Amino acid sequence: MLMIEPEVLFGLAGGLMLPLWLFLIASLWLQRLQAPADWIAFVGLPVLFGLLYLLLMGPHVPFEEGGFGSLAEVRALFAHDERLLAGWLHFLVFDYFVGAWIARDQRSEPVHALLIVPCLLLCFLAGPVGLLLYLLLRVAGRILHSRVSQPA
Repeated sequence: MLMIEPEVLFGLAGGLMLPLWLFLIASLWLQRLQAPADWIAFVGLPVLFGLLYLLLMGPHVPFEEGGFGSLAEVRALFAHDERLLAGWLHFLVFDYFVGAWIARDQRSEPVHALLIVPCLLLCFLAGPVGLLLYLLLRVAGRILHSRVSQPA
């Protein structure tokens, strides 16, 4: 069990994410921020939120109620604040991880950094939609790049 109220931890986690997303966006243009942004996304945040997840979910395993077999079971599983917060942390860390992957992948793709900002904003707000937009831009960039680089 945590010694901090779930609502307080929810606020802290949410308050942490906006500056991290802004840092990630800044890393698109400032090369010196790329390594720290990668470390935050691929090490720091997953470790921190992973430990919190274990502390929040661990005491409830095995689950007395709820599960993953139906929507009703998932609803029952997340009916407790600690488990709901664990699920929220799961969303936050995975959306950020995907956003950081987009930022890292863009470095080697023919897609301008300015076009990545909407992808990251959508990833922050609507997870898979941001990833979908980036993948579409990535394909379009590759097609355009191959046409431009072909001799006439």
